[in-house]
Amino acid sequence: MLKVTLKGISLLILIVVLLYGGFHLWEYCTGSKYIAYLKENSETVPLDKTFTFDQLDVDIENSKLVLVGEIHGFEEPQKFDYELFTHLNSNHNVNQYYAELDFVQAIYLNRYLENGDEELLKAALRKWGVYQGRRNKDYYEKFYKFQKYYTELDEASKFIFLGVDKIQDLGLTSKYLSSLVNSAADTII
Repeated sequence: MLKVTLKGISLLILIVVLLYGGFHLWEYCTGSKYIAYLKENSETVPLDKTFTFDQLDVDIENSKLVLVGEIHGFEEPQKFDYELFTHLNSNHNVNQYYAELDFVQAIYLNRYLENGDEELLKAALRKWGVYQGRRNKDYYEKFYKFQKYYTELDEASKFIFLGVDKIQDLGLTSKYLSSLVNSAADTII
């Protein structure tokens, strides 16, 4: 029995390794032009170094696509995220922040930007799809900094969060939609 079980486990491991390796080999062969492009057109900054945004500014002036990667759950990417967006906002008039939020979470974050009510921030992030961000002080610090930055901007420079993810907090969405219905009913009466 033990011999059959070990052979079964070995066969399963072999199948997983073959599928995994085959997938990566296929991706590398069919996407090699993209891999070469990314190798030639990427800039990596170690976490302990300051990002100058010089190359980014050149790429934006040349209307190139700019992609930013991140590591969830660490302080430095949250600092970089804030610095990058505030740089784009102040130097390139970017006023929309696309985020891994649903549309109602984004509405709550936008209200938080306007009035600083931390209950709105907590409600927006309570069931956030980015699990590391739900109870991570670095994520909250980033939003605190965004709110402070937002209040210092003139009206023409203000920005908004746009939620581009599926509904993550059905309860919050239901509460928001109910408030709209109640508001519409009060208006009609």
